[in-house]
Amino acid sequence: MNKPRVSICIPAYKQPLLLERCLHSLRLQDFTSIEVIVTDDSPDEAVEDLVRDFRTGFPLRYQRNPSPLGSPENWNAGLSLATGEYVKVLHHDDWLRSPQAIGLCVEALDSRADASLVFSTSVNVYPNNSETFNTTTPAQLERLNRQPASLLLGNFIGAPSTVLFRRYPGLTFDPALKWLVDIDYYIELLKRGPAMHIETPLVNIGVHEMQITNAVQGDPDVVLPEWSHVLSKDPAFAKQGWKMYDLLWRMLRNFGIRNQQQLEKYCKGTPVPAVFRQIVGAQAKVPVAVLRNGPASKAVMSAAWVRSLWL
Repeated sequence: MNKPRVSICIPAYKQPLLLERCLHSLRLQDFTSIEVIVTDDSPDEAVEDLVRDFRTGFPLRYQRNPSPLGSPENWNAGLSLATGEYVKVLHHDDWLRSPQAIGLCVEALDSRADASLVFSTSVNVYPNNSETFNTTTPAQLERLNRQPASLLLGNFIGAPSTVLFRRYPGLTFDPALKWLVDIDYYIELLKRGPAMHIETPLVNIGVHEMQITNAVQGDPDVVLPEWSHVLSKDPAFAKQGWKMYDLLWRMLRNFGIRNQQQLEKYCKGTPVPAVFRQIVGAQAKVPVAVLRNGPASKAVMSAAWVRSLWL
């Protein structure tokens, strides 16, 4: 049997009907040099039963994790089994929009040996079947390839399901992260080579309340230690000008962090970035009512940012 060119890693957890939709979209692909790897965190046999029915005539491998690994270790479990030149981590609640989805991405990476990843326009599909499109401008792509950390200002690549990347042995998703895990991994990929973008929408992203992003995005116990962890990897990450300072200012303001003790409590032993300390120190001198006033907060933030340039 020839070695597959593409490994599709699906970290599964319950919801077999959504996984069936995902697998069906893979079965319809024109590009067939693939292996599909399902790593299962489910507490019951529903996913395993579905996979058993799908295996006939389909290159599907299944692993039931002895105990739930959680995100992103279940993603890494799939990566550890991948043998293809290229990898896609396809979430079980997402699905490919076009039979050409895999083939077009392979064609793009084949055309540029130095590229580390390719991503496409994606489509958010809501429970009422309404759709919104997520695309990327040429200016955003140029900035991404020039300054990968710009993704911290806004993840315009999107969910991992939108991406096909080269397999780099030893490169895994950071297990210390949930909220920023995909951005962190993209930055690591971009250190190895530039990104490419396909304007055609190739992936549907199933939007629902059970997604990890929805569960943690408003939780300072998750968001603040993760930002501290990521910013500690490279001091340059925090030094991206006014926009980055504004993002961090609003985040700390919205979480109501008013002193250094609160900040250290939320960061849970991770190194507290100097920019966090400076922002909290500046906000502590301003009444909460002023910070809640958008224009006033922006004016105070701008003054604090100018002062930070001299620290």
